Amino acid sequence: MNRKVAFIIIVVTLSLLIGGLIGFYFYTLRTNPGTTIFGQNPGRNFANYDPANPNQGNATTSPQDPSIIGTSTVPTVVPKLRKISVSPVAGFSFVNKDIFASSTRNIEPEDTSRTGGRVIAPQTPRIIGTEEKIRYVDRAYGHVFETSTSTLETVRLSNTTIPKIYEAAFVEKGNSIIFRNLIGSTDVIGTRYASLVKATTTDEGDTEMMTELKDLTANLLQVAVSPAKNQLFSIQKEGVTGFLSTPDGGAIQNILEIPFREWLVQWPEARTIVLTSKPSGFFPGYAYVLNPQNRSMTRILGGINGLTTSMSPDGNKLIYSRSDAGTFSLLSFDRRTGESFDLQTKTLPEKCVWANTEADTIYCAVPENIAFNTYPDVWYQGRITFSDSLWKLNIATREARLISRLQDEAKEIVDVQSMRISADDGYLLFDNKINLSLFGYQLKEPARPVFNPLDAVGTSTASSSANQ
Repeated sequence: MNRKVAFIIIVVTLSLLIGGLIGFYFYTLRTNPGTTIFGQNPGRNFANYDPANPNQGNATTSPQDPSIIGTSTVPTVVPKLRKISVSPVAGFSFVNKDIFASSTRNIEPEDTSRTGGRVIAPQTPRIIGTEEKIRYVDRAYGHVFETSTSTLETVRLSNTTIPKIYEAAFVEKGNSIIFRNLIGSTDVIGTRYASLVKATTTDEGDTEMMTELKDLTANLLQVAVSPAKNQLFSIQKEGVTGFLSTPDGGAIQNILEIPFREWLVQWPEARTIVLTSKPSGFFPGYAYVLNPQNRSMTRILGGINGLTTSMSPDGNKLIYSRSDAGTFSLLSFDRRTGESFDLQTKTLPEKCVWANTEADTIYCAVPENIAFNTYPDVWYQGRITFSDSLWKLNIATREARLISRLQDEAKEIVDVQSMRISADDGYLLFDNKINLSLFGYQLKEPARPVFNPLDAVGTSTASSSANQ
């Protein structure tokens, strides 16, 4: 064999070998669509992408808008950042539901044909534990929905249409709601007490609910719910009177007469109602504490431009904002020592929530960029929108930890307001000020239902039911 023939054989052999390797590569790529190329995965739904877990599998389908279909059940992994409602919401809250021991269906007392003429009284359901749920109100129609932190299933509890609800607060274990809107085409503020009541029971045992309404006093400028959710503090426009009542408007007590009506109200602790003058970067603001038991009122902060506040659950500490030179800062105030500290964080108390289980800890949404302007005026007016990141801060140690850049995870700008936190500090709820859609963020693994082992003896399964 001469040298020329040997060279041709070597070239052909190498070409076949290289061609085979290239073909094998593209064949394996085609049969494994999740393969990552240059750090990108074209098969991933980035709305559910968790940056802390880059090796997660392909995301599955997102749930449909529950305001359209009523009930949505999607068998998929719950992402850390979850868009719970695409439609605007008027209010939302965590609620505890009782878990009942499962049993065979009770025979109605009048149905004696199946018992040989014997009358069998229905059994009293036995509570064996509790489970924390999320409830929220659709802004456009007033429908009430329920979901949880551990599943994407969303159930519509009530389809009673109550249009254009601007504000909603859950009271009395979450089975009653305070609805607030404008009456007709007027500027009169209407406040109504709404209770979820059983309408019908289906053959499968599911309960359909309806909403019964009761009008409360008209033109209530502000309403705050007590920590136990069994009382209201309201400021009435006429005469500027502050009074206590039950959620349905009963047992009214006048506890405050004030000459000014422009207040923001919060009720973080049983003996502590906080009244803060409505803020402006142009004028100094003031904050007072009202004790609803002895009706004493004490000023705690004053002379601070752009003042807004958020009190800790124990009523001892306060975070507040201060406007200065076209921007704003977040500070903390200790009522026991009278000391204030700059937290070196530029955000507003309206974007923060106090932790329940960790002392001196707050979770805050912090704007990525803040343009020079008059705050908080332009933010309240909607002239400025923020893109927020989520942070955990300790006001005692001044430590701060970044949890999430929300825009990166949500793939949309998220301007956080009205933040809530679960009892175990495992889950955050907040809405996006831009479109009032509802988001949830999982801080810890979803909590399991709390069972009483003594009550659960003799039961093999359990079922969840609303606290009706």
